[in-house]
Amino acid sequence: MTAQKEVDVADENVAADDLPLDGWLAMARDLMAQQDFQRALRALYLSVLAQLAERGRVVIARYKSNQDYFSELARRAHAEPELLRAFDWCRQVFERVWYGMHPVAREQVEQFLAYQQRIATLVEPNA
Repeated sequence: MTAQKEVDVADENVAADDLPLDGWLAMARDLMAQQDFQRALRALYLSVLAQLAERGRVVIARYKSNQDYFSELARRAHAEPELLRAFDWCRQVFERVWYGMHPVAREQVEQFLAYQQRIATLVEPNA
């Protein structure tokens, strides 16, 4: 097994392609166990972007904003309204918590995880 590089999820320069999907999910679980819910939520958001990129719905680029990813997903997944709604929900919650500095509790992170899992199901081939 190859060692994963050390990634600081709080670093604004970190992008979704800095870790594989499983790496982001493992980090989110670890941060939840430490009760660091704000950083856990960011790791989950990056896992959503990684999943969308892995399935060809978006292309990760450091210059893109969250709105850019939403617009790209809207273009590529126009026939997948549930996917678009789920991503938009995740994007809005993430921005409120990360940039708006709203407090976040375990229940919100667990709800976000449920949305992440739904997105994973929606983008699976033959879902």
